[in-house]
Amino acid sequence: MKMLDMEKLKRVKLMGLVVGAVLLLLIGYGVGASGKNTSSNPSSKENKTTTIKSEKTKELTQKQVKNFLVSYYTKKDLSENRNRYKEYMTDAMYNQEVSIEEEATNQAYKGYVVDFIFKDAEIYIDAKNKVAIAKVRYTNTLLAKKNNYEKAQKNVSNESTLRLTYAQQNNKLLVNKKESILLVSNAESNSDYPDYGTATTNNTTENADKTK
Repeated sequence: MKMLDMEKLKRVKLMGLVVGAVLLLLIGYGVGASGKNTSSNPSSKENKTTTIKSEKTKELTQKQVKNFLVSYYTKKDLSENRNRYKEYMTDAMYNQEVSIEEEATNQAYKGYVVDFIFKDAEIYIDAKNKVAIAKVRYTNTLLAKKNNYEKAQKNVSNESTLRLTYAQQNNKLLVNKKESILLVSNAESNSDYPDYGTATTNNTTENADKTK
């Protein structure tokens, strides 16, 4: 009887050792897996963050630039198109444009230079720097007397060249700077600029009604 009890005790001890070993293995595996997941999470989060950032970085397109030009150069009269071009500008650029339109030199022509219509544009884009150069063609009507079309010069052709610098605001690319420029041909010089010419700022202040 005593021998049987000893045998049972040995078996119980052996089973206990086996169960203990199994538990240790399971605990070790769990800790290892947890550590692996923890170490891999930062990488996953980093990849996710990088993806989100790349998705939010907008690319400047011909269509975006043309949409702005259409809204900017098509108007019945000075400032009539503010509500249309506003959505394409940063707040700072919009406020600056409104200030220019309110200048006395521009207000003097209000009602005399009217019916601006965008025709077409040659658009060149520097995607890296978010800059566009646009050579715009449009027409307008010149009146001898304010709001009087009796002796009007209709469909007068005009050209204007702009350099538009874009900035990202509220997850949109918007015009943040607008400059009137002259394009100087590179045909007779060695230049790193594209073959459409070198852009130089036009220091002559253009009358908003005559040139837009």
